[in-house]
Amino acid sequence: MSTTTSTTATSTTDAKTVITETTTSKATAAASTTTAATTSSEVDTKFLVYTTRVKALNGTDVFGRLTFFGTPKGVLGTGKIFNLEPGLSMERLIGVPDCALENGCTIQVHSGTCENIGAPFHSGEMNPWQWSRYHSTNAQGTANIQFSVSTAKNDIDKKLAVVYSNDGFPAACGKIFPVLTDLEYTTLNPVRNSGAAGVMTVWMTTTYLWGAGSVSGLEPYLLAERIGGHDCKDDDACSVAVRSGDSCGLQHEGAKFFGDEKVDPWTGVGFTSTDENGYAEFVFNVKFRDSLQIRGKPFTVHNSTGSEVACGLVP
Repeated sequence: MSTTTSTTATSTTDAKTVITETTTSKATAAASTTTAATTSSEVDTKFLVYTTRVKALNGTDVFGRLTFFGTPKGVLGTGKIFNLEPGLSMERLIGVPDCALENGCTIQVHSGTCENIGAPFHSGEMNPWQWSRYHSTNAQGTANIQFSVSTAKNDIDKKLAVVYSNDGFPAACGKIFPVLTDLEYTTLNPVRNSGAAGVMTVWMTTTYLWGAGSVSGLEPYLLAERIGGHDCKDDDACSVAVRSGDSCGLQHEGAKFFGDEKVDPWTGVGFTSTDENGYAEFVFNVKFRDSLQIRGKPFTVHNSTGSEVACGLVP
């Protein structure tokens, strides 16, 4: 499964986790064909959306918000968790890296209740959620979350989101519910015969814009520099963003749309890799005082050199 970043479209630099489950489904198998950028199939053009507020478990003070997107290939997730152990880093070069214990720093979907957490929710013998990790926390113990899990079970309604601590114990939990309102769906069309196109689903709230999408027709086998590769080094490379203009077309798209924010909220938002067919997925949460401001604005996708390759208007 190809990935994305925005690794936090609440800008973050965490690497995006990609997990592959050992089993497939008809929907997953069909989605593996990426020669066509978009499809008329409802499941391909409209992602399922779920959300939860996780609350503290086992004497911790951990809490936060997570949003999940069920895609043809699995589940994309993003959010922010507070009051974790501060200063964690899986990329620590000196000493023992954090999050090394079983379940350490993971975000997993389970059955059961928060009072009696059941088994991880998946098919097959291997649990794909065990590698879905937050990769670091800041000095206040805040983690920006972004992950991608390849699984046949992407309908996670009424399941549990469980946040695990650095030592692998459940630190917070919340029941997952579907989002049914304030959703919009956008088709991303090729720009200048680029051949790149895709789809995007966004959820607009009063404080955040939550979104996820997929794009095909990009360069194959990309791996962004920020996750250890050698690609996507230039400004705007492998990025996605809402623009301030009123239509697709370089003369009309405008600069990145900040809304009322003073700092660019789109920094680090995009995809971090592509597969052998040039297929990528992205997920983000961007802070806006009123995300409804993006209606009617262009949403653009840029390739590994920063050139715009696809665009669509947010309804």
